[in-house]
Amino acid sequence: MLSSLTDYIDHLLEAICVVDEHGKFIYLSAGFPRILGYEVEELLGRSMIEFVHPEDHELTQTAAQDIMEGKFKIEFENRYIHKNGKIVHILWSAQWNATDKIRVAVARDITKHKVQLNFLENLAFYDKLTRLPNRALLSDRLHQALARARREKTQFALLFIDLDRLKYVNDTLGHQAGDDLLFNAANCLSSCVRESDTVSRFGGDEFVIIFDGIKGDECATAIATKILQQLRTSVSVQTAPDETFVIRASIGVAIYPGHGNSEKSLLAAADKAMYIAKQRGGNSLQMASDDLANSIL
Repeated sequence: MLSSLTDYIDHLLEAICVVDEHGKFIYLSAGFPRILGYEVEELLGRSMIEFVHPEDHELTQTAAQDIMEGKFKIEFENRYIHKNGKIVHILWSAQWNATDKIRVAVARDITKHKVQLNFLENLAFYDKLTRLPNRALLSDRLHQALARARREKTQFALLFIDLDRLKYVNDTLGHQAGDDLLFNAANCLSSCVRESDTVSRFGGDEFVIIFDGIKGDECATAIATKILQQLRTSVSVQTAPDETFVIRASIGVAIYPGHGNSEKSLLAAADKAMYIAKQRGGNSLQMASDDLANSIL
């Protein structure tokens, strides 16, 4: 039979802790060993920030300061490091007691929920084959790029890429070979961009890339030329004992704001420019023209 309030608290799924004004644990319920893997005795007297994921130190210290200034924190999330080295996602609710100069907080382990959420987000926003952002996520990234460019009065480039003659590989070696080629092409494209840029699979054998912060048409043309060269030298498949299929592409390039000032107009301009490159036999790039952009607008 439970004999005290502490016994009841220790049976909660959530964990309760009390931290002094210096950020050191002075009370921990039995829920904390379940969440972090440490025994209560290993945590008492130690600073909470020791166990916080390094990337979350700043936001955790900012939240702690807000709480000590009398602001309530409800559903604040951060990451801790479990004793076994794994990352634990924790949801907190905390309040400051000015009289005793302590922070009282309730913690819930939401790691499984975060894993499930990430899985669902991957299904919704990432292409299963190439693991690149899909069309839905591209749309969101393009909206962000447009907002940023308008705010900062900068340019960005949109590249519409169509792999040439992929159908030949599918017909000759089967769709698995075609899928392997798509996967390798996706990796090649990703290696050509910065972390801040977006490479997406638009559909089928089409990819769209957003290049932020370019300086003029020449910069965009140089990037597209580099991509053509990288694809030719990095992605190939043996289609016969004496034949190697080297991947080539047709690329259409549109620049914000010269060739469009909306998601629809930029995609249309880059798509039409790509079609012109493909009509010339592929393995080339085409910059969207002002006349073409005006006809779309």
